[in-house]
Amino acid sequence: MPFVSMAPAVAGAIASSSDYNDVVDNVNQLNTTRTKYKRSVCSGDQTVTTTQTDLAGASISFTTAEANTQVLVTGVFDVNSTHASDVFIGTMSVDGGAVQVSEAHLTGVLRANISQQWLVTVATAGAHTVKLRVAKVNNLGTVTVYANHSNITAQGQGIT
Repeated sequence: MPFVSMAPAVAGAIASSSDYNDVVDNVNQLNTTRTKYKRSVCSGDQTVTTTQTDLAGASISFTTAEANTQVLVTGVFDVNSTHASDVFIGTMSVDGGAVQVSEAHLTGVLRANISQQWLVTVATAGAHTVKLRVAKVNNLGTVTVYANHSNITAQGQGIT
């Protein structure tokens, strides 16, 4: 719904019910389009394999009021790797489709929190779901994503 054009206010004049309704419509439109945030945390520790899988619990569903809404998605992965040659890969998908191009990586024997952001344009108005996905390259040690600090956040104008 676009903003309603309003006539200039006249000092001392009483606003009509139509003027009042225009103000209410504009306030409602502002509320609809303001930036909102949604967050979900990983539901449990997960051992990563060489097959790309959803990170349990790291999923957000939201609804957009307009087509071509941009949503900024941030993924945080709490990763532990036990072998220097294993490479952790953290990605994100939209509506079960192809994984977004940017990836979070971790290589080496260490534990670290790593993050990645994706700016996604959802083409249609309506319900959408974003999910974090994980995999590893090589299979020489154990790579674990811990639930402690792993999460996904989506922010966008007009998402509910």
